[in-house]
Amino acid sequence: MGIQYPFYALMGLFLIAVVLMYFFRKRYDMKVVSSNLLWNQAMNEWQSSPWFHKLQRNLLLFLQLLILTLLIFSLMKPYLTSFSGTTGPTVILMDTSTSMKAMEGGVTQFDLAKKGAEGVIKEAGGPVTILGVGKNITTVISEEENKRTSLKALNELDMSNDHENMQKAIQMALALAGAGDVHLFSDAVTKSMFKDLRTDATITAHKMIENPVNISIRSFGIKENGGKMDGVVTISNQGGEDRKGTLIIHGGSNVVHQEPVTIPSGEDVTIPLSGFPLEETYSAEIRVDDDFHDDNIMTALNMSSSPVIYAMGDINPFIIKGFQALGMDVNTVEEASILDDNGILIASSQDAEQTGLPVLVVPDEAEKGRKIGGTVSSKSDHPLLRYADVEKIFVEKAMDHDISGLSTIAEQDGVPLLQAGEIKGKKMVLMNFQVKDSDFPLYPGFPIFLYNVYHYLGDNQQVIGNFLPGERRTLQTEGTWDLYSMNQDYIGEWEMGTTFTAPIEPGIYQAVRGQDVKYFSVSIDDREKIIGKGESFTMSGKGVEEKSAPSSITSWFLALAVLFLFIEWEVYRRGNLHS
Repeated sequence: MGIQYPFYALMGLFLIAVVLMYFFRKRYDMKVVSSNLLWNQAMNEWQSSPWFHKLQRNLLLFLQLLILTLLIFSLMKPYLTSFSGTTGPTVILMDTSTSMKAMEGGVTQFDLAKKGAEGVIKEAGGPVTILGVGKNITTVISEEENKRTSLKALNELDMSNDHENMQKAIQMALALAGAGDVHLFSDAVTKSMFKDLRTDATITAHKMIENPVNISIRSFGIKENGGKMDGVVTISNQGGEDRKGTLIIHGGSNVVHQEPVTIPSGEDVTIPLSGFPLEETYSAEIRVDDDFHDDNIMTALNMSSSPVIYAMGDINPFIIKGFQALGMDVNTVEEASILDDNGILIASSQDAEQTGLPVLVVPDEAEKGRKIGGTVSSKSDHPLLRYADVEKIFVEKAMDHDISGLSTIAEQDGVPLLQAGEIKGKKMVLMNFQVKDSDFPLYPGFPIFLYNVYHYLGDNQQVIGNFLPGERRTLQTEGTWDLYSMNQDYIGEWEMGTTFTAPIEPGIYQAVRGQDVKYFSVSIDDREKIIGKGESFTMSGKGVEEKSAPSSITSWFLALAVLFLFIEWEVYRRGNLHS
């Protein structure tokens, strides 16, 4: 047995108040009698009577105290949970994914799960292990005998806001539990997950909310069209009834579109959008009454500002095909006058001087280099060389170009092979050898290097990208950036050379360095937009038993309180009749 809200026990102070009321009530009336002989006889009989006869005179008091006690227990919401009764290890899996934010009565699934897990810990007959299950499985506490320590660790557990890797967590829990108990607190556990598993453990799955109502934005996309922005949004209704709401589109901080929508039960509704003013960030929001709010908003960034790649002159096809293999379009041009201002140029040093675009300088195919020996040495921590591993490549010939103002990041035999930097506000990367004179294209680091070049030269764009909550990614940039929410709340700091970690809360964020501002968005995993698919059940090695856990017994206490209330009324009525 467990108690969900123990703090209501403080209402037991009312019991003291009821007793005090009986102490101070009027006990007798003044009467004038002719003799006290009969009264003396009555007092002698009262003093010699058994104690339980005396209690009968205060039966109303005891009934009132009992009724009040039952009502207090009802407020504390007691429950029963099915336990195996073993003294073996107990393993608790706590789902920390985004969908655990779904609410019932103003309380999230995650908080309800913690309350249920507290009951499991208090009833455990052996050591307790708690695992937090998100994208990664974290050990909150391991084989802990002290229940107070286990409860403290449970209360300190936070949500990860990603998608749970429940199948892997189940396999780990069964290995840890042996013949003990495994308790799963999640909205995503089903019996089918155990179909091919063999275990001696007793498994109890706890589902916190039955039949939740959820309206979600499944997709939201935008595209520039003739100086305006068009888009489309898809809204899904997972509930059993049709729902009405309001769709609101924000462009930056302004509302650019608003309309009422009706989403039929169990269906998706696709709404086309058009004619928005150009902004860097957009968000779609469906305002509707449901149990899960995090999937009611979805963000999108204006990615049309991503730089275009231009190739001018006689460029080695390996470079062009390398960029294309990364999913980037490469446009071949003959002259600089037709270049877009938002682009990256691949050209020889002579052609690069014709434009102010950031440029990857490569030797013209007609240029001849000189033979060099030795091995390649590099600054592997530079953003351009991260994970590229250029020290393994062999370069037979190199050019004698050495552009003043650029720093050398890779060299061989004293000859600069790769240089990077900024000259008069123009970013440049110098590749000082012919691709055909090296085995660089044969290494996995070649496309990685081209990817790094693209992000290094295109770093002047205002969009960083889209991320999942807590996602870690290597990004190419320079300097130290401060991260803020769109409400100007400070999130943290991101330094060049460190892995970028996205915030765990969905929304649009800013990265600020001096006057430079970049935007990035965090959106929940699409799999977290489907809630309520889990089940409650108990199973052992012999199979699944159709049994829910935990089971509330609040109604029992309420029924007893009502029963004793009628008994009190009957005692009071009969007392008045005899008087």
